[in-house]
Amino acid sequence: QLIIFGGKGGVGKTVCAIATALTLSENFKTLLISTDPAHSVSDCLAQKIGCEVAKVDGTANMWALEVNADKALSDFKTEHRNELKKLFDTSTNLDSDDIDEMLDLSIPGIDEMMSFKTIIDFIEKGEYDKYVVDTAPTGHALRLIASPKLLDDWIKVAARMRWKYRYMVTSFAGSYQQDEVDAFLFGLKKMVKRIQNLLQDKTKCEFIPVCIPEAMAIMEMESLLASLGLSI
Repeated sequence: QLIIFGGKGGVGKTVCAIATALTLSENFKTLLISTDPAHSVSDCLAQKIGCEVAKVDGTANMWALEVNADKALSDFKTEHRNELKKLFDTSTNLDSDDIDEMLDLSIPGIDEMMSFKTIIDFIEKGEYDKYVVDTAPTGHALRLIASPKLLDDWIKVAARMRWKYRYMVTSFAGSYQQDEVDAFLFGLKKMVKRIQNLLQDKTKCEFIPVCIPEAMAIMEMESLLASLGLSI
C-alpha cells in the first residue's frame, strides 16, 4: 500500500518513484507524494504539480502531490489552535501573548512530522490504492521515518503537563472532566500508533533504497540501512 524510496542525493530516487507509480497506475489508483523540500517531480513529469493533488497528464489512474511542510504545519495549527492554546494555558505560566508567539514559531523537526501526517491523512481517506513516496536525501528520509517517535515523545511530555493540571483540578474540585485538549492528545496518540503499525507491517509498507555503484553512495546506503536495522 505504501512504498517509500530513499537514498543519497542524485542517485535517481525521483525517477524510480515515478517509474514505479506509473507502472502501478496501470492496475491501481496511485498517488505519488514528494516530501523533498527541493521537489523535482514536476520537472521529471514536465508538469506543474505543487501542494495540491494533480492528475498526471497522459495517465488514467495516477495523481501526484508535492508536500509543502510549512503549509501542512500552518493548517495543523489553524485546525487545532484552540486545543494547543489551552494546553499551554493550563500547563505553563505563559500569558496569552507568549502562547500566541510560541504557536507562531516553527518547531525543529516538524517538517518531517507534517509530511508524514499528510501521507497518513491521505491513506486514511482511502481514495487511492497505492501510495508512492519520493523522499529527500538520506538524512531527511531517516527523520521522516523517525517522525512518529518524535511526535510520540512530544505527546508524552504534553500528557505529563496535563497530568499536573488534572491533579490540581481534582485536588480542588474533587473530580476532573476530560476536555478537548485530552481528546486532541488522545487523537494524536492514536495517529502515531497507526503510523507505527503501518511502517512495521511488511504486507502494507515497503522501503526501497536507491543506490548507484560508487563508493560514497554505497557507504551512505550502508549507513542508511544500518540505521533502519537492515543490511545490504
